[in-house]
Amino acid sequence: MTTTPGDDSPALRAGLALLRNNQASSAEAVLETAARDSDEALAWHYLGVARHALQKRAGAIEAFRRAIERGARSADPFAALAVALGQEGRWCEAESVLLDGLARLPDDAGLHFNVAVALEHRGADEQALEHYDAALAARPEHAGARLNRGALHLRYANLDKALADFDALVEAEPQSVEALLNRARTYLQLHQDDHALRDARAAARLAPDRHEARKSAAVALASMGYLEAAEAEVRGIDPAWDSVAAYAARALQRQDLCDWRDRDEGIAAVRELLRRPNGGKGFVEESIYMRMLAMPFDSEELRLAANAAAAAIHCVPATEPIASRPPQGRIRVGFVCEGVGRHPETYLLRRVVGDMDRARFEVRLYALNRDDGTGLRRDFASRADAFADLSGMDSPAIVSRLRKEALDIAFDAGGYFLPARPEIFKTRVAPVQAAYLATPGPHGEGLVDYRLSDAQTTPPELQGVWTEKLVLLPAPHWVHDDSNVIAPAGTRAEHGLPAEGFVFCCITQAWKLEPESFSIWMRLLRAIEGSVLWLLDSGAAVNRNLRAAASSRGVAAERLVFAPRVELDAHLGRLQHAGLFLDTFYFNAQTTAIDALWAGVPLVTRTRATMASRLASTFVRSAGLGDLVTDSSEAYEATALRLAREPGRLAHYRNLLVSGRGSAPLFDTGSRVRAVERAIEAMVGRSRAGLPPETLVVP
Repeated sequence: MTTTPGDDSPALRAGLALLRNNQASSAEAVLETAARDSDEALAWHYLGVARHALQKRAGAIEAFRRAIERGARSADPFAALAVALGQEGRWCEAESVLLDGLARLPDDAGLHFNVAVALEHRGADEQALEHYDAALAARPEHAGARLNRGALHLRYANLDKALADFDALVEAEPQSVEALLNRARTYLQLHQDDHALRDARAAARLAPDRHEARKSAAVALASMGYLEAAEAEVRGIDPAWDSVAAYAARALQRQDLCDWRDRDEGIAAVRELLRRPNGGKGFVEESIYMRMLAMPFDSEELRLAANAAAAAIHCVPATEPIASRPPQGRIRVGFVCEGVGRHPETYLLRRVVGDMDRARFEVRLYALNRDDGTGLRRDFASRADAFADLSGMDSPAIVSRLRKEALDIAFDAGGYFLPARPEIFKTRVAPVQAAYLATPGPHGEGLVDYRLSDAQTTPPELQGVWTEKLVLLPAPHWVHDDSNVIAPAGTRAEHGLPAEGFVFCCITQAWKLEPESFSIWMRLLRAIEGSVLWLLDSGAAVNRNLRAAASSRGVAAERLVFAPRVELDAHLGRLQHAGLFLDTFYFNAQTTAIDALWAGVPLVTRTRATMASRLASTFVRSAGLGDLVTDSSEAYEATALRLAREPGRLAHYRNLLVSGRGSAPLFDTGSRVRAVERAIEAMVGRSRAGLPPETLVVP
C-alpha cells in the first residue's frame, strides 16, 4: 500500500509520518480526524491504509470506498480496495472495483495489472493476458505484469513468449530470483537443460533457502544424464529423489516437443523402473502414463504403468454415502467431461448425450473445464437433461455433489487428460463407474468398473491385461456426429500449400508423433517429387524440432507445412486438399482420423498390440477401407507409396468414403448411440441384480 503524501493538511502529514514509522495505531487515530474534518479522498485513502496495516479489513474497505466516492484522482484507492476485497475472497467485487477504476483511468498500468490478477483468480486467463498486455503497453518496465504474463504463457506452453518475458526481466534485474526461477522452468520445458541449470544455480546462490531452485538444477542435471550430480544437488532436501526416475521422466516429456534425443535410453529407464518390486509406483503419474501410450511399450507394461498411476491418486474425503434410487424407471446417467466446449470430447459426445432415448434414460452432464464462452459449450450443455459446471469446485466438493445426484452410472470421459479428476472416481460417485473415450488404455486398479470398447480395438488377445472389465460394442464404439458440416475447401494457397504436388497429412497432436513413423514419412517425401507433409501447428519449438528432424533425414524443411487450429467445419473443408492421411504408430490419430475419413481422405494405419495403436484401424475398417489397415512398418510404407503413385486407386478409396457417408458403420450415428444405450442397460442391470462387473458383449 502506498504512503505518498498528497496535500497540506497538518493532520494528514502527521498521519503519514506515523505510517512511515510503522505506528499504524497512532496513525489511524490521527487520520480518522483528518478524514472527518476534510472529507477528502486522500485522507480517506490513507485511513484505509492504516486500518489495513492493523488487519482491520472491514474498516479499510469502508475507507477506500469513501476515497473513491469522493473523487479519488489516482488509481491507489481502487487498487487498495481490490486488494482488501481479494484478501476476503471477494474477487468478483474486486474485479468490479478495478474495472470502475479503469473506466476513469483507462491507461493506468497498475489497474490493468490488478484486473489481470483478479481475472486469473476466477480462471479467465485469456482476458487476464489482455490486461497484462495493456499494463506493459502503458508501462513496459512493470515487472509484476511481465512476470505474471510470462507465467501464464508458461502455463499454456507458449514457451517462446514466456522466454521473451523472463529474458526481459533478467536483463532489467539480474538479481531477481523469481525471474531466474521462471526462466529456468521455461528452459526445462524447452529441454534446454544447460541454460536451465545455469539459471537454477544462479537463483540458488541468491536464495539458498529456495529449494525449488536446487530441484530445478537437479532435474536439468538428470536430464543431461549426470545422475550422481543430480542426486548430490538435492541431498538433504528431498530424500525420495530418484535420479533414474527423473531422467526417465524428462526423456518422456521431450516427446511433447518432438525432441527425440535419448528416446531409446529414456524408454529403457522406464522399463527398469517398471521392473522394480513396486512396479513403478512413485514414478509413473498421470502425465507419464499418457506419454507412455505414444511409445513402444507393450500391453503388460502399460498395465503396470496404469496401476502405478492409479496408486498415485489419493481418494478424496467423502462425507456422505452414494444416494440410491428405486431400481424402476429411467436410468440416470452422468457424463463427467473435461472437454465441454471447443474440444474433441464435445464433438464425440454431444449426439450420445442428446440422442439417447429419454423414455429409458435421464442424462446429466458435468463439466470439469472452465467455460470457454463458445456456442459449442452451450449447445452441448443444452442437450443434457441437467448440466453443471464443476470447474470451480475442489475434488471433495465434486464428490459430495455427484454422490447426492443418485446416478445409476457415471462415465469418466476424461481419464488422465487434463483437467480430468480421476481422484473423484477413485473415491466413487456412483454404483457403476465406466470409462468411455478417455485414456485409450487401462485406467489402473480402483478407478472404474468398466471400459467401453469393441472387439476390433481390443481383440481377445489384448483383453486380459485390462484392470477394468471390457464392454464390447459393435465396432466402432465411438460415435461420430453425422451432422458435422464440411465447409468449402478454399484454395491451396490459402492454407499455405503449394499449387501443385501430392499432400500427405497427419494433422494430429504433436506429442503423438514419433521417429519411427516420421522416418517413413520422410522417405515418402523423397520418393514423391514435389510432395509435402501437412502437420498441425503446435508452436514454434515443435515446428523447429520437426523441421530439423526432416533436414537430418534429407528432406528440405520447407516441405513441412503447418496447419493452424481452426473451427471443425473449416478443418473438414481444408482437408479436401489432402491426398492421404498418414497415421502415427503407437498413439493413433483418433478424432482427427474420423474427421479425415468423413472429409473423404483415405487413411493408412498400422496396428500394434495396444488399444491406443488400434483405434484408427477400427475407424478405417468401419468406413469400408479395411485394406488400408497394415500390420507392419514395411506394409504401411508400401501401401502409402502405392496410393501416392496411383491416382486412380486413391480416387477409388475417396469415392468409397464419400458414398459411405450414409451407410458405413463409422458414420451411422443412430446405430452407434443405440449400442451405447444397450451397453448402459447391461452394466446397470448387473449392478441392480447384485452381480459384480464382468466382461460384456453387446450385440
